[in-house]
Amino acid sequence: MGSDFAIAPRCNTALWRAYAAVPEHAWTAARDMHGAQVMAVDHVPAGWPPGTCIIIRRVRVDAADICADPRSRRRRTISKDQLTLALDGIADHAWALLRRLPPGRDQTLPAALARLRSLPAA
Repeated sequence: MGSDFAIAPRCNTALWRAYAAVPEHAWTAARDMHGAQVMAVDHVPAGWPPGTCIIIRRVRVDAADICADPRSRRRRTISKDQLTLALDGIADHAWALLRRLPPGRDQTLPAALARLRSLPAA
């Protein structure tokens, strides 16, 4: 994935649906990121450049580490269903998301994510 840019779009309903449609066996371990996994999804927001794809990175977060404050940034990256289960003590963990959008698909997902992390901040 020859990546020249990366952004993090808002988690809207369409993005949560795309994430929910990813089967568990499809996730790939992210390079140099303990506990993180990556996956490319087909959802691309309307008006985005052709060839753009979304790479979703998820990181396991133990329920005990989820802040009770509803203003917490981490809480906004966990699906509402998972957040409820974790905060109610039904689940021992949840998955927090971070989105990246690079053009092309000519490298592996872990390599693309590693490259995105090395780009200078705008």
